[in-house]
Amino acid sequence: MGSVLQFIKHQSDDGGRWIKGKRRFQNVEKEAVELINMITGANIAGNEKDEVVDVCRAWENSLKNAKDEGQREGRIAGQIEGKIEAYIDCNMTIPEIAKKVSKPEEYVREVVKKLSAVSQ
Repeated sequence: MGSVLQFIKHQSDDGGRWIKGKRRFQNVEKEAVELINMITGANIAGNEKDEVVDVCRAWENSLKNAKDEGQREGRIAGQIEGKIEAYIDCNMTIPEIAKKVSKPEEYVREVVKKLSAVSQ
């Protein structure tokens, strides 16, 4: 239970430095990890066969995966913005563009506004 409480207490501290190298987090029972995930929304995964999880390693992996996912989403957003810009250059309307890129009109308006601010 101590590991669960410590994790909850420090989960948002300084990119997880508080967890690195701490023995208490190297062999945490699977049930405790499930509780941590449920309470905090963390996505700590261990080997399904193991009864204990190295939360230090799993936490670092989840942070890396989140960073990779953020970069991927950023690239996708950039691609969509590029398409919107091209459609604007073709004199398409906001509703037409929204339909083409499968995004809400409000999203397209925000991108157009951002692009206009950058070009000025």
